[in-house]
Amino acid sequence: MEYTRTLGYGAVRYLLRGRQRRADRALGRPRHAGTLADLQDPQTGRVRVRMVDVTTEAYEVARSYMIRLEPIDLTEPRLSQLAAQTNLSPEDFSEAFGTAVRP
Repeated sequence: MEYTRTLGYGAVRYLLRGRQRRADRALGRPRHAGTLADLQDPQTGRVRVRMVDVTTEAYEVARSYMIRLEPIDLTEPRLSQLAAQTNLSPEDFSEAFGTAVRP
């Protein structure tokens, strides 16, 4: 599903850019399918920290489809609307989710 979503996103961007770039190149590097053992540090057995390349179109696609709270969500009337969906008061909603909001 992620692959086809990214292909569709790339195809639309290709058309919007006036076909200045090949759509099939929008995905960036090929993905490596591996096992959990491939990700583990052999000495500690813990999964190694891997950095996300935020310059790829795949990251841009994932970020644009991500549901996240924005600073405006903690202002009225949006705050009360969101709080009502969670059965929290606006104050409790802000307290519970305010730290998840990135400026």
